[in-house]
Amino acid sequence: MGMAASVQRIVDNCRFCWMCRHICPVGNATGTERNNARGRALNISLVNRGYSFTEDMVDNVYECALCAACTANCATGFDPTRFVKAARMEAAAEGLIPEPVVKILASIAEYGNPYEAETIDPDLQKEIASLPRQAPVLLYLGSTARYLNPKAAVTAIKLLKKAGISFTVLQDEPDSGLYKLNLLGPVAEARNDLVKAAEGINATKAETLVAFSPESAKAFLRDYPEQNVSLTPKIRTFTSFIRDLIAEGALKPRRSRTLFTYHDPCTLARDLEEESPPREIISACGSLKEMYLRGKNTVCCGSGLLALYKPELTEKTAAVRWQSAKETGAEVLVTACPACHNVFAKTKPKDMELCGLETVVWEACK
Repeated sequence: MGMAASVQRIVDNCRFCWMCRHICPVGNATGTERNNARGRALNISLVNRGYSFTEDMVDNVYECALCAACTANCATGFDPTRFVKAARMEAAAEGLIPEPVVKILASIAEYGNPYEAETIDPDLQKEIASLPRQAPVLLYLGSTARYLNPKAAVTAIKLLKKAGISFTVLQDEPDSGLYKLNLLGPVAEARNDLVKAAEGINATKAETLVAFSPESAKAFLRDYPEQNVSLTPKIRTFTSFIRDLIAEGALKPRRSRTLFTYHDPCTLARDLEEESPPREIISACGSLKEMYLRGKNTVCCGSGLLALYKPELTEKTAAVRWQSAKETGAEVLVTACPACHNVFAKTKPKDMELCGLETVVWEACK
C-alpha cells in the first residue's frame, strides 16, 4: 500500500492499542472488534506488509463514520482517521470501492449531490427565489438540507428574514466536496470539487458565509485550508450566527416550558470545538437537560454519509443515542445538523420528539 510513513506509524501503533475501543460508536453498536480503530489498523497493517487488499478489508474501511472519537480520546495523540482516508484512497486506486459507494460518487458527478436528486423542493425554491441575487451574507444550505430536509432549509431562511438580515442563497449551490473527500481521500478529483465550490462562493462577493450544516462549516474551516483552497468570506456556523442574533435582539424567542436535550454533532463539537452557542440558543427557548456524553465526548449518531451506503449501521448507532436521550427525561431531542436529523428520524421512538435547532428557534419566535 502506498501509504505515507507518518500514516503507517499511526497504523503500527493503533494495531497494538485497545485504549479507544470503548468510545467507537460503530464498534459499540455492532459489538464487533473489526469496527474499532484497532481492528481496522490490524487489517491495514497486513496490507502494508504485502497482503492483498481484499473486498472485506475495504468494506471494513468504509464502516468507519469518521467521527474522530478515537482521535479525541487518544492518549498519545494519534489520529486513526488519517489511515482510514489513506486506505480509502488506495481502494479507489485499485478499483476496489464498494458498489454502494460507487453509486454515491456517480450521483455527485451527475447531479451535484449524493442523493440522485435533480430538483429541490418547490417551497424551498420559492424561498430562494424571493432573495436578492447578491447580499453581504451568503447562507450555504448544503446538499442534505437542500435535498433531504428542505423544511429545515426553509425554516433557516425564514429565521434570517425575520431577523432582518440582508442575505442570499445560491440558486445552483455547488456541492462542498466534503463527501467526495471523505469517500476517496485527498485525491485530485476531490480537491477539484473544493476548488469549483470555492470559485462559486467567492464569485458572490459576500462578506460572510454562514454554513447551515456543521459538515459544511467543518469543510470550509478545516478541509479547504488543508487542501490550500481559499474562501474570501468570513466563515460562520449557523449556530453561532443565530446565537448572536438572539443576543443582539434581532431574534426574540419566547421561553417555553419544554424540556429539551441536545445532541452535539461530531463535526461541530469535536472538529470545530463549538459547544456553547447551541446550548445558549436552546436555553433561550426552553429548558435543557444534558445527556451524559456530550460536547467533545459526544457519541456519533452514525453520520449522514455512512447512512447512504451502510444504513443498517446508522440505525444501530442512532438507536444507542436515542436511548441516551430518553434517559434524560426530556421531551424533545434537538440537533443542529440536518444529516444527524435524518439519521435520527429513521429510529425515532414514539415517546420522544425530534427537532432541528432552527425549528426550535422559529417556533419560539413565532
